[in-house]
Amino acid sequence: MATAIESITGISISSDYFSNMATLEFFPTHPKPPKVNRVALLYGKNGSGKSTIAQGFREYRDSVNPRTVTLNPLNGATNIKVSPSGKPEKFYIYDENYISSRVKVSNSGLDAIVLFGEQVSLERQIAEIEKKIADKKKEVSDQNDECLKFQDSKDVLSPDYWRATICDTLREKNGWADIGSKIKRQKVKLAVNDAEISKIGKLSPAKKIDQLRSDFDSLYARFSSIDADTALLPNNTFHLPDVVSLENRTTSLLSQAIDKPKLTQREQEILKLFNLSCITDSKRFLSDEQNIICDRCLQPIDTDYRTEALQRIKKILNREVEEFKSVLVKLQIQEVDEKIFLPFNELPSFKALCAKIGFYNKAVCAHNNAIQAKIDEPFTPHNYDASFQLKDATSSLSIVLTDLDNEIVEFNRVVKDISETQKTLLCLNDNIAHYTIEKSFATFLAQQTEKNVADAKRQKLLAEQTLLEQKKTELDLQRKNYRIAADEINDSLRYIFFSDKRLTIELGQDQLYHLKSNGVAVWPDKVSCGERNAIALSYYFTEIAKDMDANAKYSDELFLVIDDPISSFDIENRIGILSFLRWKLDQVLDGSPTTKVLLMTHDVSVVFDLEKALQEISEHCEKKSCYAEFKVFQIENKSLHDFSKKSRNEYTHLLQMVYQFAKENDSNDDLDLVIGNVMRRVLETFTSFSFKKGINDVRLEDKYLALLPDDATRTYYQNLMYRLVLNTESHAEEGIEAAPETSFWSHLSSAEKERTAKDILCFIYCLNGPHLLSHLPEAETDLKKWSSAIKSSNGSNSKT
Repeated sequence: MATAIESITGISISSDYFSNMATLEFFPTHPKPPKVNRVALLYGKNGSGKSTIAQGFREYRDSVNPRTVTLNPLNGATNIKVSPSGKPEKFYIYDENYISSRVKVSNSGLDAIVLFGEQVSLERQIAEIEKKIADKKKEVSDQNDECLKFQDSKDVLSPDYWRATICDTLREKNGWADIGSKIKRQKVKLAVNDAEISKIGKLSPAKKIDQLRSDFDSLYARFSSIDADTALLPNNTFHLPDVVSLENRTTSLLSQAIDKPKLTQREQEILKLFNLSCITDSKRFLSDEQNIICDRCLQPIDTDYRTEALQRIKKILNREVEEFKSVLVKLQIQEVDEKIFLPFNELPSFKALCAKIGFYNKAVCAHNNAIQAKIDEPFTPHNYDASFQLKDATSSLSIVLTDLDNEIVEFNRVVKDISETQKTLLCLNDNIAHYTIEKSFATFLAQQTEKNVADAKRQKLLAEQTLLEQKKTELDLQRKNYRIAADEINDSLRYIFFSDKRLTIELGQDQLYHLKSNGVAVWPDKVSCGERNAIALSYYFTEIAKDMDANAKYSDELFLVIDDPISSFDIENRIGILSFLRWKLDQVLDGSPTTKVLLMTHDVSVVFDLEKALQEISEHCEKKSCYAEFKVFQIENKSLHDFSKKSRNEYTHLLQMVYQFAKENDSNDDLDLVIGNVMRRVLETFTSFSFKKGINDVRLEDKYLALLPDDATRTYYQNLMYRLVLNTESHAEEGIEAAPETSFWSHLSSAEKERTAKDILCFIYCLNGPHLLSHLPEAETDLKKWSSAIKSSNGSNSKT
């Protein structure tokens, strides 16, 4: 069963250029089996679609999605699906894209290095990463500048500035640290550190600062008065009377008037002379028989007088009066003695208490006096004076006594648990300090946050830079570890340049391949486009064979697409490239009977040269029964045509006309008439396809004339070329397609025309002998003779 590649006869292709799906049959069935068409040589002018075809094969191989070119292999009119098992990776495309992506000549700093295959992609990735690293370093540098703003302790943006401000506030005299040391009763101030700042700053006091200070002052006053020998205070046992009910009862009793008893005149006089109070005192005095001397008149008291006086007094002071007086006496209030509160004289409320006691005693005294007046005059109604303010005095004293009781409890608590008191004071001190640093702490946190954000961003950028540098190191290591068959490439270069020293690649100590020319390192700008392409073409065939058996190279089935393999090379390397390409194509086609090759070029002369090489390869393969026939096509108007005999032979025909004119001794009037135009066309065709230059450009550029064999020949043709191109540019610019004899050739004699024909043929022969002999194989003897004559003339013809 035929393989996928073996079955391919052509392709269908669609793209922006091939707007309609075009069918191109590159490998038609050969009419004479077992012969097989395995090579297609395609000629097409620039812009005819060759590059699009190469790109289509590449995208098909790489399964690109979406595609810019839709290409499908065909077997006749049937699509062929080249699946992974059908080895689509065996499609190898050589074109400008391959050269730029798989081979690169770079500057190592000292000389030129050549990067191959994945190294090119790796270097591109390294270059991209280096740019990213440079950008990242710039970001890091900018971020470092941003972070420095937060590190200057003298800058308000710095958290350290606000930390220092907070520390100064907490350490100032009578500040948090100073007061805290007094609470702990130590000589050294409390330490101000980040932990304390954070603790104080994050507090949320339930009270305002004025209340906190009041509570602190009160507690600290008691705390500071306490030492290890301080005793507990006794409880306050004093209680105030119920003055509200007392005043009501007093008012009622004072307004009453009891009835006077029936008295003799003498008794009335006694009552009038002495009030009831005095009489009551007299009764008490006389009733005591031990009192024998009157305490008023100092007269002895005899028994009869005592008896009579007591009888009269009892009559005046009857039972009702005594009971009424007894009730009034009970309404009197005892004044408060300050001495009972002396144990509490160190308490904050003591001074206020003494003042309230004085106010209270004054009201009590007035109250008692009012009652005493009623006692002395019970038979007369009295009014109770509200201005005594007994209620107010009692209420004020009651409040102070409540404060006193609380202070006694708190004082005793402080005495009982001095450590808890210290904790309470320290807590109050912290809460008060919170208010003193509140604004500074808020700013400190804000700047600390900004600093942390800036530092985090810097660390992130540094981490990203490190990752990029690590990635660069990894890629560089991959690039340096990439190995190729350098010996094989050097063998190919030796074949191309006919020298084992002309151009070589050597593995350096840096594990990269360095380019040497004649054993000497070269600079990248000294490497020509042709030399670079020679290296690329060598690597192309080396890469194809890298996984194959060394003893059976190219034995695997392959599909090669090679676009313009020769036209981009320097003329001096053309023979070597053609020879190398013939060698490799012979190996490839001989190695596998199903391998196929698509060769494309825009150079007609390359078509002629490759056609001869393919004919030789075909004959060689046929001898080994490994048929490799070829077809030559021309792509035009997006369709495929056989390369016409006219197109194929026109150049050869023109050369034969020039050769015939050059060797004839007699005049040919018909040929003489047109030979000038024929020679111009031959020369233009040769210089265009060989150098991609016009005739005048070749004359002006020494590097082309340097290809001539000796100085005499170069001098000769340098001058001769000027005569040959005289006025031809003007004809070309004016679009004159006819023969230019009217301006130049019409002035030449037949002999001069004959000599010019020989000069042109020898010029082409000196530059590319095999090329000219492929068209004029019978002219070699004449060409050698004419060239020798030019050299021996020592350039004398240049003076004509």
